[in-house]
Amino acid sequence: MIPTQQSILSILRNAELEGYQSPVAVGGLPVSMIRHVGGDGTETLIGNIHIRRCSGEILENVPGGWDAKEENEKINNALEVGDPGIVWSVGCK
Repeated sequence: MIPTQQSILSILRNAELEGYQSPVAVGGLPVSMIRHVGGDGTETLIGNIHIRRCSGEILENVPGGWDAKEENEKINNALEVGDPGIVWSVGCK
């Protein structure tokens, strides 16, 4: 996952360096770990979070139901980054 996160960070840094004044759409989160840094510098992992395109299991509730889950997942994954029609999933541990 680190190469994906590095790629997203690179896109955001480049946008900042180029002086973009409007939001930049990316295909995921640049970070996923949530941690607490104590006053003495010690780090404690609290958990992680993800935001990603929904898998077919979640897309079973859209038109066509379970029988269309694979096709719906393909359609969702094929949408361009920034498309308002993308169905997202948010999760944490």
